[in-house]
Amino acid sequence: MLFAIALLTAATLSAQQPRPIPEPPPSVGQGYKGFRVGRYEGPVFNKTGNANGKGQFDLRSIGGDGAVKAYLREYDGLEGEGDLTGAINAQGVMHLQGGLTSPSNGEVWQSEIIAVMLNGNLRLGTRLSLNGKLQEESATMAYNVAPTPVAQPARTVEGGGGIPIGVYLRTPDLTDVEAWYFGPNGRVVRGMQGGFTQAGLAAHKPRWRGTYQLNGTQMIVTADDGTTDRYVYKLDKGRHVLDEGWLSAVAPATNPQLLVGEYFHNGGSGSLRTANTLTLRADGSYVRSGVGLYRADGQSYGGTSDETGTWQYATHTLTFRAQDGTVQQQLALIPPPGSFVAAMGQLFVGGKLFRRKQ
Repeated sequence: MLFAIALLTAATLSAQQPRPIPEPPPSVGQGYKGFRVGRYEGPVFNKTGNANGKGQFDLRSIGGDGAVKAYLREYDGLEGEGDLTGAINAQGVMHLQGGLTSPSNGEVWQSEIIAVMLNGNLRLGTRLSLNGKLQEESATMAYNVAPTPVAQPARTVEGGGGIPIGVYLRTPDLTDVEAWYFGPNGRVVRGMQGGFTQAGLAAHKPRWRGTYQLNGTQMIVTADDGTTDRYVYKLDKGRHVLDEGWLSAVAPATNPQLLVGEYFHNGGSGSLRTANTLTLRADGSYVRSGVGLYRADGQSYGGTSDETGTWQYATHTLTFRAQDGTVQQQLALIPPPGSFVAAMGQLFVGGKLFRRKQ
C-alpha cells in the first residue's frame, strides 16, 4: 500500500514539476536517476488473477531529456510482450505506456506502467486493460548485466528432451483443449485426465505415454505401445507450438480457494449431447451433475446423474470423496491469465474445460 501511495504521489508531482535539465544520454550500463540501460529480470505477480510468472524488462535507451524506450516480456505462467515508451521525471519515477501482445491468441492489452528504483531493484506497477477488462500486476526485478534468454533453441537429445519439465495445456483448435506432462528423461504423457500423481500418470494407457524427441521442425513421440506420432514443432517467441497448438505452462494453484465457484461444460456432437455442472464450495463440499441426450432412429434417450461429497486440492489434483464412499482423483488446472485457454474458460478438470458461471 505504501508503495502504491508513493507511486501515485510521485505521478501527481510529475505533472506539476518541469522536466529535468537535459543531460548527455547514457551508454549501456550507465545510470540515469538510478536507472541503468540494460536488462532487469525477476518475478511478476498478477494481483487480479492471483497468478505468478516471470518477467524481463529491457531498458533499451534513455535520452538526455529522460525519454525512455523499453521492452517488457512476461512468461512462465503469465504471458505477454511489447514495446513501451515514456519518460523518467524529475522525481525519478518512470512512466511508460504501450501494448502487451499475448502470444497464445494475439490479444493486445493496453498497458500503463509506473516504475521506481528501490534498494537497487526495479519496482513495477502495471495496469492492463482490454475491452473493459482490467488487470493489475506488480514486479520486483534485479539488474542483469549479462542477461540470459528465456528459452534456448530446441536441441535434439537422444531419448527426448528440450521442453522444461511441467504440466501444459495445449489448444490444437478453437474447441479442443488437452493437458500434457513433460517429465525427466524425455518422458511425456498426453491427454491427461487423472490426478497428477505417480499412480495417476502410470494409469494412462501405453498409447498416450512414452518418450519424445525434438528433431528440427518435428516432435517425434514414441508411445510405450510402440506406435509413433509426429507433430510439426516450432519455438515462437519462447513458446513451444505443436501442430499450431500453443503449449501454455500451468503452475499449481497457490490457494485451493481459487477453485471455489460454479462451473459448466457442454459437449458432445452429432446425435450425442452432454451437459455437466460442477460446484466447489468454500466449506469443502461439492456437487457434480451430468445430463446426456442421445438420438437414434427418431427417438431420444437421456439420463442424468448427481453426486455430492467433499473435495480437496493439491498439486494439480482434485480429490472427490462421494457420500457413497467412492474416491476419484482428477487433474485440475487453472489456465494462465491472458492465455487463449483462460479466455475460453476458467477451470480444466478431468479432460473437460469448465466455464465459470457469471
